Amino acid sequence: MTTAPIGWIVLDRGRADLTGQLCRVLRERILAGELGRGARLPSTRVLAKACEVSRSTVVEAYDRLHSEGFLIARRGSATRVAPLSSVPVTSKVVTRSAVATSLALPTLRFVPGSPSLDAFPRRLWARYLGNSGRSLSGSGLDYAINPNDANLRRAICDHLERRRGVSADPECIVIMPSTGSIIDALARTVAANGNDHEHVAWVEDPGYPPAREILSNAGFKVVGVPVDGAGLDLAQGRGQPPAILYVTPSHQYPTGVTMPLSRRLDVLTFAQISGTLILEDDYDSEFQYDGPAIAALQSIDRQQSVAYIGTLSKVLAPGLRTAYAVVPDRLIQAMLADQRLRGLSLPAHTQAALAAFIDDGHLRAHVRNMNHLYAPKMKSLRDALGLRGSRVFEISEGRGGLQLAAWFRDQSLDDVACVKRLQSMGYGMAALSAFFLSNPRSGLLFGIGDVTEDIDQVVRSLIELFESAPMNL
Repeated sequence: MTTAPIGWIVLDRGRADLTGQLCRVLRERILAGELGRGARLPSTRVLAKACEVSRSTVVEAYDRLHSEGFLIARRGSATRVAPLSSVPVTSKVVTRSAVATSLALPTLRFVPGSPSLDAFPRRLWARYLGNSGRSLSGSGLDYAINPNDANLRRAICDHLERRRGVSADPECIVIMPSTGSIIDALARTVAANGNDHEHVAWVEDPGYPPAREILSNAGFKVVGVPVDGAGLDLAQGRGQPPAILYVTPSHQYPTGVTMPLSRRLDVLTFAQISGTLILEDDYDSEFQYDGPAIAALQSIDRQQSVAYIGTLSKVLAPGLRTAYAVVPDRLIQAMLADQRLRGLSLPAHTQAALAAFIDDGHLRAHVRNMNHLYAPKMKSLRDALGLRGSRVFEISEGRGGLQLAAWFRDQSLDDVACVKRLQSMGYGMAALSAFFLSNPRSGLLFGIGDVTEDIDQVVRSLIELFESAPMNL
C-alpha cells in the first residue's frame, strides 16, 4: 500500500492555526474519498518538512484526527486512514495520470524560494541558541528592552556592507519576523505621513503577489509597471506618481533578470523628483553563480530614497523568522513605534544568538557553502530543461537566486491547471501567470534549493509527462 501523496497540501502561513488548517485539508480529503481506508500517511517529520511547519504542528494534527476517528495510529507502525463506512466511494477510470499520482513522492520538489534545509547547520545553531539562552541577563528579559538588539543590528550592518555594499547606520536598521511585516510597516508609515491622493504604489508586473496584497491592504492603489529584460521599465508607468515603488532590482522576482546601472540611476532620479520611497526587496541576492554579485540599489542612493529590505529566510532557514530593513532617517522613529505597537520583535535569545553567529563568521561561511551547493543545481536544471525540454520551455538566465523561470512555448497551456496536477505528483513549481497583474504569460517557476535527487532524471520524467499529455497534463 502506497504512502498518500502530499503535494496538494498547501497551508496559508499568513493565517493563524496551522494545525487547524492541516486538519481541515486531511479531513476533507478523507471525506471526499481521495484518501481511502488504510492509506498510509507520511511520517510527521516528512510532512513537517514538506509543509515547512514544525513537527509538533503535524503531530498535533494527527493526534486530533485520531481522536476524531479519522486516523489509526499504532506504536511502531505508520499512521493510516481509518475504515469509515460513510465515506463516499467514486468509481473512476485508471489513467496514466492517476497511476503517476499514486506513485507520487512524499515531498515536493522544485518549490520556488525554498532553501536547502538539509544544509542548515543545526548543531552549530543549537549551540549558539543554547549559549544565548543561558547568558540572558535580567534586562534581556524585561519589557523595556529595545526590540532590536544593538549587537544584532551592528552585525547585520557589517554583513550588508561587506556582502551587498549597503551603507547604513545600525540605528536605522529595523528587525522584524518577516519581509511582509516590514513592507506592511513601511506602507503604513508612508500612508500616515502622506495625503489621500498620494496613496499610490507602483509594483513590478510580473512581481511578488504578497507585496501587492500587503500594499493594497495598507490602503494603496496598486499599479503594475511592466518588466522587460532589464527589470522594471519606468517608461511604462502610468498615472499619478507613486508614494511607494516596490522593486527587486538585483534578481527580479520571478523573471530573474538584473536591473542594469543605467536603469537603476533612472529609478533613483525618478524617486528623488517625485518624492517616492523605493522599497528594494533584496530577497535572495546572496546567491550569484555567474560572476560577482551586483551591489544593492541602496548602495548608490545619496538622497535616502531607498528602504532596503532583506531576509535570513532564504539564506539560513524560514523558521528563524528574521527579516531586516535599512530605513531612511525620516522614517525610522515611526517604524520603531509601529513595531512596538504591534509587538513585531524577535525573542531576545534569538537576537543574541544571531548576532554571535554572524560575528563569528558563520553566516558568511554558510552563504559561501550554499553558493557552492546551489550553483551546480542551477546549472543542472538549466542544462536539463535546455536539452530535454527545449520544445516545451523557454528558460530564463538562471544566473543567481533560488528559482528559474521557464515559459511555455505553447502559451495556450493553462499553467494553473498544470501546477495543480503536478503538485499531486510531488512537484512544487508555481504557475508564472499568477505573478501578473495584466497580460499574463504561462509557464512554471522552478525552485532549486529543495531538490535532492538527480535533476536530469527528474526533468526527464517531467518532460515525458508533457510530451505524452501536453494539454494540462
